[in-house]
Amino acid sequence: MRRNQSNTVHSGELNRPVKLFKLVGGANQFGERKGTKQQVGGVKFCKRIDSVGSEDSEGQQNHMRRASFIFRYDPTLLVDGPTYIIEDVDGDFHVSGIGLTGQQKRFLELEAQSKD
Repeated sequence: MRRNQSNTVHSGELNRPVKLFKLVGGANQFGERKGTKQQVGGVKFCKRIDSVGSEDSEGQQNHMRRASFIFRYDPTLLVDGPTYIIEDVDGDFHVSGIGLTGQQKRFLELEAQSKD
């Protein structure tokens, strides 16, 4: 019997070092997250899957980078993940969603985006 390879994550693919941060200080009057970044833990390794999008705001087209970051299962990421910022070599990505993935649900996929 052959497994679905699209849902398979191998440990060797978790080769991208990133840092996780949490914003301390709340939101501004428009609901945007503001404050100072506070690092959560040390460097973590993940797999990054890129995609590109755009957003139309007040008649202007804004380029938006989207990426999925796949980490080993960690209960703190599952609970607090949507409030995190992922610092990568390409900049900061704000986490917008989280889900379980991989064989036996041993990995977490954090959906994130960065505006340019």
